[in-house]
Formats: sequence, C-alpha cells, structure tokens
Amino acid sequence: MRILNKKLAKMMVENPIKANVTTDSNKLYLYGDIGDYWNGVTLDDVKFTVNGMSKDQVTVHINSYGGDATEGVAIRNFLMNNFEKIDVVIDGIAASSASIIALCGQTLVMQTGTTYMIHNPWSGVFGNRTDLLREAKALESLEQSYRNVYMERFKGTEEELIELLDNESWLTAEEAEQLGFANDVVQETIEPEIDFESNLVASLLSKYAAKAKVDDDKPIETKPEAQEPEKNDEIKKPNTFLDNFTKAFSQYL
Repeated sequence: MRILNKKLAKMMVENPIKANVTTDSNKLYLYGDIGDYWNGVTLDDVKFTVNGMSKDQVTVHINSYGGDATEGVAIRNFLMNNFEKIDVVIDGIAASSASIIALCGQTLVMQTGTTYMIHNPWSGVFGNRTDLLREAKALESLEQSYRNVYMERFKGTEEELIELLDNESWLTAEEAEQLGFANDVVQETIEPEIDFESNLVASLLSKYAAKAKVDDDKPIETKPEAQEPEKNDEIKKPNTFLDNFTKAFSQYL
C-alpha cells in the first residue's frame, strides 16, 4: 500500500531525492523514497547497511518524501527493536511514511527550514465492489495504526490529530516541536512564506504551545508565483515508472 497524492507526486518528479542508505560511524542516512515499489529505501537495505554496527546508539538522518506505507512501519519497528538508543535528525523533509520512521527514536531533532508532513494513507485499486470494500477496510486499519504511532508524541486529542491528517498538514520545525512530534529545533526557524494549512495548525499551536508568539502587526512577505513554462519549452524527461503512474492516474490526483 502506498501513500501518494498530487502534491507529493509533483515533488517526487520535479525534485527527486536519490535513494541512498549509508552509514558513518554510528550514523545511518535514509535518503530517498521509501519502498521497492518506488525504487527507494527498503527494509532489506536498512538491514544490510546496519549489519556490524554497534547496537548501543544510532543517529538516523532522514530526507524523504515517503512512499510505501507498510515499509515505513517495518523500517521503524526494525530500528526500534535493534538499537538501544535512537536519535533522529530530519535533514530536509520527513513526509508521509517517512514521518513514521522519524518517530522511531527517543529524540527527534529538526534542522532549520526542514519540514514534517503527515496525512492519511492513499491507495489505488482496480476490481469489483468486493475488491474496493476490502481496500477501504485495509486503509481504515492502516489509518488507525498510523494514528496510534502519532499519538505517542502528539500533545492534542485524537480528534485533533484526525483533523490534521485529513487536511494533510505540512509542519515547520517549530510547529512540529510545539505539537510534540519533534523534541528540538537546531536553530530558530524563519516563518514560512507558504501557507501550509495555517488555520488548523495555528489553532492547535495556540492551545498546546504556551510559548508560541504571534505578531499580527508584522506583514508577511510573499514572493510572486513562478511562471509555469510553456509546454513547448519544457525539457523532455525520460519516462519513469512514476511519470507513467502520474499520467495514468492524473484524473484522480
């Protein structure tokens, strides 16, 4: 089962993160999409890479848009079951199933300008009514499993978490810390110029972040949107699985 939507699909095509699993001393780097379906990081990759490492402590660095939902859970559980102490650092983005992996440790540190994104699992299926109902039931079960993981950190109620997931929430480092997902921000994060579900996030921050301060008088600077290139000016890219997948399901994204 995969987690994907129009926004993530666009990011994965236009700004791909090369799949890479490496180690440096007691550090593990998980970069790229999650799951073999995306030609990304798999549980087997992680097992092979950490073989021979000390199991006392590991720092996991993440930069991933996510991918396969169950593979993310499997990687998280493997790390939790094989290392005594885990510290997690988000170097760029931890979205979708990667946001689940990011919660494998005792600490989660977000670098300045990084992003933490959570939403409900997404799937596509062909078949008859029974097939569709079966897939819907599987999604409901997976949604609850994901909520259980998030609720271990989230400061709010499950109903508030469901609202965040239903609205697909893109959180800054400070927002993720104030809502309980992250433990620390390396440096002060600059207020984002893009509005990521600000109304919902702001209402929860005001409730659960006692130190949150809002400067209503300070104007928010915005940049003009980048002009979309004419179709004739687009650079021809070689077709990949994700290109074909996006085209096939473009009417649903």
